[in-house]
Amino acid sequence: YQELLNIARLEKDYLAEGIYLRQLAEISQGIVNPENGIKYKQELAENYLKNQNLLNLAIIKIAIGDDYKTLKKPEESAKFYQEAFTLGWSLKQYSIAGDALDKLGILYQEYEQLDSAVIIYQELIKVQQLSYNYYGLMNTYDYMGIIYSKKQDYSLALQSYEKALEIARSLS
Repeated sequence: YQELLNIARLEKDYLAEGIYLRQLAEISQGIVNPENGIKYKQELAENYLKNQNLLNLAIIKIAIGDDYKTLKKPEESAKFYQEAFTLGWSLKQYSIAGDALDKLGILYQEYEQLDSAVIIYQELIKVQQLSYNYYGLMNTYDYMGIIYSKKQDYSLALQSYEKALEIARSLS
């Protein structure tokens, strides 16, 4: 695939270049070296940007954020999730924007940045309301209840759990 990638670049075949970069990223991620997977995904992101394939650019940024999270590099992970959110939001692709915020909120929870997680989840609620994602909305209120419980703010925790329960009941 590396040789095919080089040929595609020489021929300025951006479509083929994207295909080979995806293949190299998957192989590197799963078998060889996760950091090489990130390298190929970043090159793929550049390819998507060059070709104005902004939807796939947002998706690949989430994947890069996931890779950095796996490598225990939360700052880099958060940066890519934020970029994916911004891009998804600007494209009105609320499922992508919501996915990026969800992953960012979980990342902040894992690293005990609870105030930041609450802010992210408050934004996620707006996105989920716009996209009519009631299941995601229910889960977000549940996450917020957990965070408020950890912060010993039991009245806000109760409010969050009640909203989650109300949505759960409406979904049966």
